[in-house]
Amino acid sequence: MEDTQKNFSFDLSILLSLIFLFFNCAFAQVSSTFYTDIEWWLVTGDNGAAWEATTGNPGGCLSVNDLAVGNMNYIIAPTKYHGNWSGMSVADSISAQIFYNNIGGGYEVYPEYIFRISGPGGAAHTMSGQTFHPVKGTWTTYTAYIDPCDWTIESGNWNDIICNIKWYQNNGRILQRFRDGTAG
Repeated sequence: MEDTQKNFSFDLSILLSLIFLFFNCAFAQVSSTFYTDIEWWLVTGDNGAAWEATTGNPGGCLSVNDLAVGNMNYIIAPTKYHGNWSGMSVADSISAQIFYNNIGGGYEVYPEYIFRISGPGGAAHTMSGQTFHPVKGTWTTYTAYIDPCDWTIESGNWNDIICNIKWYQNNGRILQRFRDGTAG
């Protein structure tokens, strides 16, 4: 039996605008505007990242066209978003604004999660399942608070995870575009 994830005959589009809002004074704000390039964001899986000048919300963006073959795509934040998040409070958050477009008409795969963080201390994810699938043809904003009650611990423990984040990623079989990410 063939893996159903390899039988897609459509392209998906997501415009994803990351806005990291960390309000702790110990952290300087970090941002990604995508005005001129993809700013060291990476994509794993079977697709590559590209920069588009005008398809953001508004302006430039990072784009991933999912060919709907192979593994899920993971969009990895550059190292400026990694590090010690232990000074964050439960009122601090990360946000993503997503525009979804299934232009090929095939069936849809729901994302495993919207956000995932990991490092030597373990891994955690939040916003899992069909409830968090983006609405077609409209911008959907997702906000995840840095509150351990809102995250599923995959391994390790919360304090060890947020003390040394090495990977911040988003997941999906999607064309994703990121714009205006900030973290502080």
